[in-house]
Amino acid sequence: MDSTPKYAQQSFWNDRYRAHSKPEDWYATWNELKSVLSPLLSPSTLPSLLMVGCGNSHLSQALASQGFHVTNVDISQVVIEKIGGEERSEEYLVMDATNMPFKDRCFDIVMDKGTFDALTSGSNTGSGADLVREMGRVASNLVVFVTFGRPEVRSNELKSALLAVGEWTEEVRQCALSPSAQLANIARSKFPGEGLSAVLKSQTKLQLVLLELVKHLRGQPSHENPLRQDHCWVYLYRRLNSSA
Repeated sequence: MDSTPKYAQQSFWNDRYRAHSKPEDWYATWNELKSVLSPLLSPSTLPSLLMVGCGNSHLSQALASQGFHVTNVDISQVVIEKIGGEERSEEYLVMDATNMPFKDRCFDIVMDKGTFDALTSGSNTGSGADLVREMGRVASNLVVFVTFGRPEVRSNELKSALLAVGEWTEEVRQCALSPSAQLANIARSKFPGEGLSAVLKSQTKLQLVLLELVKHLRGQPSHENPLRQDHCWVYLYRRLNSSA
């Protein structure tokens, strides 16, 4: 029996993308991230960007539209064949981001949105540390994580893994969740133990979730099943001996 956590298995993601073909942005879209990332990332000085675990997110397209040369990797050949087969300016490759064939420091920026969280969601966190080390190895200047993890938990995990491949400074910022991510969190809070897709397919439960989301967006407090968290975190690590 394969002991690999399901979120690290190619078969899991192939099945997921066959069943869910619509684009999906975990946590935040470019609309929420641009106010955080635009002052930190510049395509004029650091043009090459690697997106690991790209999935079917729109973020890579948004970054390419800002002028970055974006290379995308994902373990699922299903999603890469679908997205890479469309006419795009970005490059898409099937690849395990915990063991990449790229040369050391060959990308200016290496970025992840949600992949580390997926790999560390179970009891086996080794693949998460492998991902961080590989990202640091192939980054010449910056490593960026968009994660649900709070600094008191996530910071030490990321820094300890990155130390294996260099010395880094850390900057941490909050970023608002997108409305769709807030909706998912409300659904999980209101109906704990039930699958998200099952909740959203129930007209009655979906209506309750939408009412709660509207209240949240209007700033009205909820005393029952409040939103678990209305923001994600952006961790930026700058290599100390980088050229930029």
